[in-house]
Amino acid sequence: MAAAPLTHAAGEWYEGGTLHSATLKQWASATTQNKMATMADMVVAAKLAKRPMEVVEQSVRAASCIDEVASEKAAQGQEVATVAAMCMMNGKKG
Repeated sequence: MAAAPLTHAAGEWYEGGTLHSATLKQWASATTQNKMATMADMVVAAKLAKRPMEVVEQSVRAASCIDEVASEKAAQGQEVATVAAMCMMNGKKG
């Protein structure tokens, strides 16, 4: 059985992210599609990926990192963009 591609009725998996200015509390209640689309925007903007598969890998890694931080109640007021920058830099291949 083949895995279904990560897509959304509105378009590709990387389209429609709205969490760029959100708090971690908002991130925690968002859909996986919204998280991934937001992270794809940020990964591309930060020029951390040269190929499409790298965008996927970096987006998954950063979203997972943000999910971990967002699980801490004390961090819920932090901005996604700030935590994403930290996560992307920590996950950057060197």
